Amino acid sequence: MINSAYVTLKLISGEEIVAAVMEETEFEITVMLPMQVKTYIKQGVMGQSEAVTLGPYSHFASDDVFTFYKNQTIFIKELEPNYIGYYEDAVDKHLGSLAEKAPDASADEIQQLVDKINDLTGSNLDTKVTMEDELDYLDNLSIDDKDKILH
Repeated sequence: MINSAYVTLKLISGEEIVAAVMEETEFEITVMLPMQVKTYIKQGVMGQSEAVTLGPYSHFASDDVFTFYKNQTIFIKELEPNYIGYYEDAVDKHLGSLAEKAPDASADEIQQLVDKINDLTGSNLDTKVTMEDELDYLDNLSIDDKDKILH
């Protein structure tokens, strides 16, 4: 059994997923906000290198909770603590992009985004996100390379 809030799963289809654990049983694991690991070749002044980025597991699902059957996985491991920040940044960027696509979002929709972030990071933490924090984040959202991990 996993004793961490975050996991990485390697599916038999070859996909690698990073996600927040909601529940685990003997036969399945339920996660929230899964992000798929994607690799690509990056050109640099010193030549090519492999880079890794995280993107939503499903762009079109109506909710962010997925259940994976353990017999459909190669492995389920706790996420290396050094990569938690990358995962959380990718989730923030994804949730922010959803809000950008609906610029006339109601207060209820923004509150739902805030609630998702607090569910992910733990609502008992002193660093609980407020609606002002999320609106501030959305106002200052810019695309950069923070979600990329170079190898």
